[in-house]
Amino acid sequence: MRVYCPKCQTGYEVADELLRQKARRLKCGNCGEVFVVDKIEEETSAFDMLQAVMNDNDVDMPKDNDKNDDNPVVTDEGIPDAAAAENVDDEKKPETETEDNSESQNIDIEDIFERLSERTENLINEEKKLPFYKKFWLNVRNLFGLQFRINWKIIFIIALLGGVVWSYNNRYDIVRKLPFTNKMFKALGINAKIAGEGLEFQNVSWELLADGEGTRLDIRGFIFNQTDADIVLPKIHVEILDKETSLLQSQNTSLKDATVRGGEKVPLLLSISNPAPTLKYVYLTFIDIN
Repeated sequence: MRVYCPKCQTGYEVADELLRQKARRLKCGNCGEVFVVDKIEEETSAFDMLQAVMNDNDVDMPKDNDKNDDNPVVTDEGIPDAAAAENVDDEKKPETETEDNSESQNIDIEDIFERLSERTENLINEEKKLPFYKKFWLNVRNLFGLQFRINWKIIFIIALLGGVVWSYNNRYDIVRKLPFTNKMFKALGINAKIAGEGLEFQNVSWELLADGEGTRLDIRGFIFNQTDADIVLPKIHVEILDKETSLLQSQNTSLKDATVRGGEKVPLLLSISNPAPTLKYVYLTFIDIN
């Protein structure tokens, strides 16, 4: 007899004896639709059954030339692929399996959350038992991410660079408190000591005197050590300025007394031959010349 797929209306020729034995579930080879054909006692009942199926699906009877009759789904023995059709129930199983899997996943997720909650609670309880300094260090580690080894390296490099910058900017204070560090700075080519720090010029005056065919500038006064430590006298830099404070002449000179004891003073006497005739001011300062 002729059977049509209720979905795509593809027609197939099925042996009557197959349908007289029992109802068959057939699978369309064109669209994969599985449909049931009840067993028949005579051809007219089969036709009525097919017409009823088509009416239930609200489709029109296809014409013979609308579909290809050469593509029925059959086995090697010429029997419709009832095995594939009868696996409809099996095709419904994935839904059940999906539901089972969903329930299993829900159970697994709940179990995971439960274990995580338990672990978090244990960690909190352990943290509460820690002493204060360990809690503080733990907070610092969490704040800066020090629990990761790579971050330790980054923090160390940043701290090292910051320490170098801080040491350079505060080198004078460091040398004041730790005099031996001056050698370290000198080895790096950094001047970390202010020449003549702690020394003060007092009662300084100058006078122009005739010196044979020329003139001589005599500078007199005292150098006072304001500290309690002995200070080695550095060289003195003398600048001669005009009334516009423009530099006319400069000279570096050393004193005979090499050291000034703490709280004491030494006399200052400097002589400059042939100073500029337009001098107006004399400026003195200490310099460190190696």
